[in-house]
Amino acid sequence: MLPRDQEHEDLFRAAPIIGWFRRDETAAILRLLLPMIVPTAIGSWVVGFAYVQLDRLDPLGFHGGAVPAEPAWSTWLLFALGFLLIVSGPGTAIWGLRRTWRNESFLLLRTDALVHRDDGRTRIVPWDDVAKVEVSVDPVGLRLVMRDGDEETIEGRYAGLGSAELAKQLDDIRRKATFGLLT
Repeated sequence: MLPRDQEHEDLFRAAPIIGWFRRDETAAILRLLLPMIVPTAIGSWVVGFAYVQLDRLDPLGFHGGAVPAEPAWSTWLLFALGFLLIVSGPGTAIWGLRRTWRNESFLLLRTDALVHRDDGRTRIVPWDDVAKVEVSVDPVGLRLVMRDGDEETIEGRYAGLGSAELAKQLDDIRRKATFGLLT
């Protein structure tokens, strides 16, 4: 699905759209989510331990007229600490994912130009200015070799295709656009 809002309407109306690729943020998401498993797992263990301590005082929930012993404050503290750990894992992950969710990073392929949006910056590169599209190894991504000899690098991986496939597809579109074959 293409991102649509008022800010991008001119990008979508300027020329017919051929394709759209979003940046693959899987690695960044995994770097955020995987470490958050640890506090959640530890918190679950601590809450389970504290619950067992509380359950020993009155395992069936009734005490037959006798007043059960009051649990130690340390047991309640353990219970609260475990609960905070359980909540902190997903809470921190969601807080960290905000940046990934806010960053609109995509390649928009139009009949007249390549539009690259990343971290709030938009670059529009007319196909007529591009001589060749290649794979960039360092940094990982695509390299646009311009007709005037300059080079522009588009960093990152894009979902659905490897860098080599995407470079080939962009170079094919560039050639077709240069000869006016795109409708």
